[in-house]
Amino acid sequence: PFRVGLLVLFAGGMLFVLLNFVKKGGMSQKESLSVYGVFKDASGLGRRSRVQIAGIPVGEIADIELVGNRAKVWLKIRRDIGIHTDATLKKRSESLLGDYMLDLYPGTDGTPLIEDGGEIRIVVDATGIDQVVDQASKIASDVQEVTASLRRALGGEKGAQSLEALVANLVSASEGLD
Repeated sequence: PFRVGLLVLFAGGMLFVLLNFVKKGGMSQKESLSVYGVFKDASGLGRRSRVQIAGIPVGEIADIELVGNRAKVWLKIRRDIGIHTDATLKKRSESLLGDYMLDLYPGTDGTPLIEDGGEIRIVVDATGIDQVVDQASKIASDVQEVTASLRRALGGEKGAQSLEALVANLVSASEGLD
């Protein structure tokens, strides 16, 4: 029983250490630079969501807060990554399940660096599924209008005669060219 008790205490201690590491996050304040971007829509983003440059993880979302009617997203980025004042932050879909991640373009080398607590001013919101569905419904209504116009112009006996005359004219024109 004594050995089993020690094993349970050891396993409990390891679980405690693991949970504290997961809760804290991957980077300390010394290792990271804290910056933020303001989004119109932060749906699909959450604490600990990835921030990457060229597909390589360089940070994570530290916090999301509501400022007016916009979302202020705080990021923890590795300090060795130089983020310039012309940096761009882009929200991108990670999967079809509605999860998003952030792509960071650090900016050009000639511009000044953003200080700790600074703002990334160029923010690009991703096209959400709702916007894609709205655009598809607009396209479908346009296609319906075109087919309705064709039905009115070419429908019935008169439309069939017009098509036959058009085909006959095309045949005679091509014979004339030959």
